[in-house]
Amino acid sequence: MFDRSSEGYRLLLSDIAAAVVGRINVAMVAPKTEDAVRRIHALALLGELTHREMQVLRGVIAGGSSKTIGRALKIRPVSVDIHRDHLMTKLGISTLAQLIAIALDAGVLPDLTAKNDNKDDSLGF
Repeated sequence: MFDRSSEGYRLLLSDIAAAVVGRINVAMVAPKTEDAVRRIHALALLGELTHREMQVLRGVIAGGSSKTIGRALKIRPVSVDIHRDHLMTKLGISTLAQLIAIALDAGVLPDLTAKNDNKDDSLGF
């Protein structure tokens, strides 16, 4: 069952509504049925995440460290780690690569404010 207050749930409903009223050409969004199935699966998984977990996810896919994500969200780095652990448990995954793959399949955009700690080596956003 979806948490109806979650951001993933709202994204899923938005995509479904847009497809139903014809604002999204499903063939253009997911040219292959396999891609569409992966997107729907990823959106369903993300539907269980809290708003804060989605914020942390966006920071992670932007390449931010716990410190920079925490700074952007005004929370402690250890809180970022806890949120990341919770969302990975909810998604049933164990690696950051799996986390990023699910986020990309769902079309989640990175949080561009979560930049690399090394000022000489920014992420280029």
